[in-house]
Amino acid sequence: MEMQAIGKVTGFKCWKNDEDKIDSGTIYIESNLKNSSKESYGKNAEGFAKGYASQEYKTRGSDLIRRMAKLECPFTAQLLIEQETDGKGGLTQVILDCRPVQPDRSAGPAEQKKAA
Repeated sequence: MEMQAIGKVTGFKCWKNDEDKIDSGTIYIESNLKNSSKESYGKNAEGFAKGYASQEYKTRGSDLIRRMAKLECPFTAQLLIEQETDGKGGLTQVILDCRPVQPDRSAGPAEQKKAA
């Protein structure tokens, strides 16, 4: 299944070595920390989470990452994500495409900040 999403890219990396037949890419996307919208969680309210972290997503090789090499992070992007399952509940998400989204220049600075 393929789906589109908008996300904040916080970083990316790739590695290619033809001799060892390695061709991999990784994109890091900002995600909410689980339960960060709640004050606490757990049986006796002993846990706490607030804010964001970067989640790692693989690509189908280094080509996509090399195409983005000159972009400054972080940036907002439209992502094309392929989701695969092993049929037993295991899911894998792979980023097929990542295209920066330009901020709306007609909006004022406050609105542009909200959009990012």
